[in-house]
Amino acid sequence: PPRSTLFPYTTLFRSPHPQLPHEARLYKSLCGEGVCQMYWHGTTADGHYALILELLGPSAEELLHKCRSTFSIATVSQLAITLLDRFEFIHSRGIVHRDVKPQNLAIRLPPQPHDARRRAVREGRTASFDALMVIDFGLARAFYTADGHISMRRHQGRAGTARYASMNTHRGLTQSRRDDLESIGYLLVFLHRGRLPWQGVRAASRKEKHLKICEAKARTPLAELCAAMPGMQEYLHYVRQLAFDADPDYEHLRSLFLKQGHTVPADWAGPDQLLKDHLVAHLPRASASRLHRPGGDIRPPPRRHES
Repeated sequence: PPRSTLFPYTTLFRSPHPQLPHEARLYKSLCGEGVCQMYWHGTTADGHYALILELLGPSAEELLHKCRSTFSIATVSQLAITLLDRFEFIHSRGIVHRDVKPQNLAIRLPPQPHDARRRAVREGRTASFDALMVIDFGLARAFYTADGHISMRRHQGRAGTARYASMNTHRGLTQSRRDDLESIGYLLVFLHRGRLPWQGVRAASRKEKHLKICEAKARTPLAELCAAMPGMQEYLHYVRQLAFDADPDYEHLRSLFLKQGHTVPADWAGPDQLLKDHLVAHLPRASASRLHRPGGDIRPPPRRHES
């Protein structure tokens, strides 16, 4: 997407479709820790609806490639705790994401000295995981309204990415919190193993592909899928057993990974250099050249208010 001319270190999304107004409403209700910040939304002079969002660093997919397509157990365990924090917050706002995948997780750019704040590090993870942001709420929906929890329906559209979708999503059931959590489980297995058993399934239609992948997930034993990944088998067994409108026990799920006691930095060691490389590849030459100055900031200084 193009870079915003109003805010040089933000990202501008434009679209003639009604999806962006929907996404803007969700970003407004999700203003908080761990969700990409929205600076502005509205109609532009050429009639397009636009969002101006915080410019983030590399996605989890890009970080995985930097780490030779596998994250260590220590990194995956701390990612699990971080993602459970993020999605507990999202779910507390009555919203399900419905498209959990590596491309929809990104790292926040490191703050400048003038913007740095002391933040309490969450138990069970090092500070390098606090920068993980959840993005792209285009497929997200409310699961809780003024009338209470929505009802489950059958023959629904299969929103999301088939590789990480829950089995109930493949079956065409309405998605709820349990589906986001099951997708997180498949995502974590992928980030450690670099591949899932049902990748490469061929089918004549999207519906047939979903059904074949669902069958593959059902016949793959959890003990085999989660081998040598402490806590993961118990995690997936728990979330698969959740009822449609059940309140997940996020604290219990976190405890499965907290007891591993991992406190080492993320595998993407030297994150500042990774982020600088990412910006050099995505920013105009004039802006990117600033990254190579000794001690140079990677974001513009705060604006001064004129008297």
